[in-house]
Formats: sequence, C-alpha cells, structure tokens
Amino acid sequence: MDFTWAIWVEWPDRADWTVRDGAIRLRDSVRLINQAWPGLVDEFSVRTEQRRWGTDTPGVVDRLAGALVGRRAAPEGAMFDRVHTLLFPAGPDRMSIRCDQGSLHVDFYRPSAEFLTRDPAAVARLIGELCAVWDARNGWLDMVHVRQEWNRWRRGLPVYGWATWLHPRFATVDGAGLDVDVTDTPDGGRRLVLRVDPAAMADPAGDAGRDTVEALIRRTVLADGRRLAEANPSLAS
Repeated sequence: MDFTWAIWVEWPDRADWTVRDGAIRLRDSVRLINQAWPGLVDEFSVRTEQRRWGTDTPGVVDRLAGALVGRRAAPEGAMFDRVHTLLFPAGPDRMSIRCDQGSLHVDFYRPSAEFLTRDPAAVARLIGELCAVWDARNGWLDMVHVRQEWNRWRRGLPVYGWATWLHPRFATVDGAGLDVDVTDTPDGGRRLVLRVDPAAMADPAGDAGRDTVEALIRRTVLADGRRLAEANPSLAS
C-alpha cells in the first residue's frame, strides 16, 4: 500500500526572529532531512527557479532569506513575519518543503510510503530534531485522516500522529499504560511514538492507533491549565 504523509512542525509567532534567523533554520532543516534520507535533497530549487542550491552553496542563506519574503534578497534587518516559501529537491523524488511564519511542512507525494516504512525510527527522530531547530511547541507525522478525523484539529492546539513531539510550554500528557513509547529529548521536549505499524495507521479505512491517539488527547493538559478536550469542543461530538 502506498500513501501520502508529511512532517509538520509548529511554533508560536516569533517577533524577535529576523528573516535571516529563519533562513538559517530552514537551511539546517534541509540538512537534517538530507541526513535522514541521504541524497534526497543534495540540491534543491527555490520555488520555480531553475538554479540548484545545496546547504553548503555560498550565498544559500541569503537566497533563502530573500525567498521567505518573496524577493531576490531580503532587506537588511527584515523580520520573520508573513513569510512563505517552497523548496523542491532537484531529483525525481516527489516531496516539498514549505516554510511559513509559524510552521514547517515536509510533504511527501506518491510514491512515498517507502520513505517512512524503511526506517520509521529515523523519521521519529527527525521530527524531534526539526522541532529543536525551530524551537517548536509541537511536531508530528501527519496523515490527513488522523489530523482531521481523530484529532479534530484546530490551529493553535496540539496534534498527535504516529510520532509526535510536544514541549511542556505548550502542553503535557501522561503516556503511562498506553501503547506508546515516550522519550524525553535534550531540549526539554517529549517524543511519543505509537506501538503500531505506521503503514497500517496510514489506512484511512482502518483504526490502527486510533484508541491510543484518542487516549492521549483525553490526557492532554495545555500550559494554561485547560484540558485539550475542553479547548476543542469538536472533540466532544
């Protein structure tokens, strides 16, 4: 079975970041992605441009900074606000990297299942590594039905996937007794990986992992003291 999937990383708006700060983080993200899948993004294009870049190409940070604000070059001291850009690998593999003001999306398109199933543990680690780069609050392995139907996702609230990273400044959860492996990460976050085959969880007609996701949701407490189920009324329906 083949399926589409993605990695989503989210952080709160950062008024103190410059566009160059964001560009450095974006370059470092590409580097981590290429380490997880060697050769996948040795080179990449910015939006629809023909030129190819690598993470060590001279001037790559300046070009990424300009791309984030939709220009050839970013104005000096421009802030990381209302940014958006897309990067595409130079090779034939169908994936893209999208960066916006508060999120990074690594989207895989069919055929794509192998990128996850040949080493799921490496993908789980990558999610935590990307979250560390972006000083994130939440990151997860995204499958549309899991996000929309199981999490009843609303912006600004945590999401759980097959693999999830969560920082306590955003929310906390107790995974004790559930079919999930929990690992504390050096940056103070927590990685949660469900004990289920991610390929089975990717089947929108199935329920693999659903009970665990719903149990995590019930146990989640936001940093302001509210329970996730209270903050998202659609979870009660």
